[in-house]
Amino acid sequence: PASLCAILRESETRALSRTMEFVNREKEALDLKVYYQERRLQDLGLDSEWNNPDEGGSADAYADDDLGFGQSRAPGSLD
Repeated sequence: PASLCAILRESETRALSRTMEFVNREKEALDLKVYYQERRLQDLGLDSEWNNPDEGGSADAYADDDLGFGQSRAPGSLD
């Protein structure tokens, strides 16, 4: 039983060490990740500063021909 406990303790220690290494790598790479919501806002062109026309912003600023439903999917498509 003592050797079994030592084997179990060693394997758990190794598993925890590898888990901590993974978490630390993910933590360091966190600022490089772009999450779905952020990607979607960029895709729709909604990631820029919003200017309210009532507060002096121009309504023509919203007339953007490049603005659409997104480049990755067509609305209502089944893909």
